[in-house]
Amino acid sequence: MTASAAVKGYGVTLTCDVSGDSWPIMEVTDFGDFGISRADIDVTSHDSDSSSNEYIPGLREGGELSLTGNYIGTDTSGQIWAMVTNLDDGSANTFTLTLPNTEASTFVFEAYTKSYKVKADLKGALKLTLVLKLTGLPVFTV
Repeated sequence: MTASAAVKGYGVTLTCDVSGDSWPIMEVTDFGDFGISRADIDVTSHDSDSSSNEYIPGLREGGELSLTGNYIGTDTSGQIWAMVTNLDDGSANTFTLTLPNTEASTFVFEAYTKSYKVKADLKGALKLTLVLKLTGLPVFTV
């Protein structure tokens, strides 16, 4: 029996390129789902066969990336920058999501901070959740 080639999720990193510097965004504890989708365009008409809906493929959507991590109030070039500066100015920046596989696969994409939330659990660490909105599609490399 062949052993699985699966790779553990530990070690994923997210950096942002700002003014020529690459900054880690935060102490990430959880990355949300990440990927591309395509919209459906409904082209159903009274002439459609079998009285069924018909679709054609629409535009592709880079979607959003949600990430949660430890809130570090002194991290002004990472999470505080994303929470305040980037959210306020609405500018898209280049982000690199690096996976921990042997080849260090990456997704490089343009995004801006869409929202953030801080959670203060009585028996846990302060947490920050950021949502990045992709503009365009991520570029995947192995």
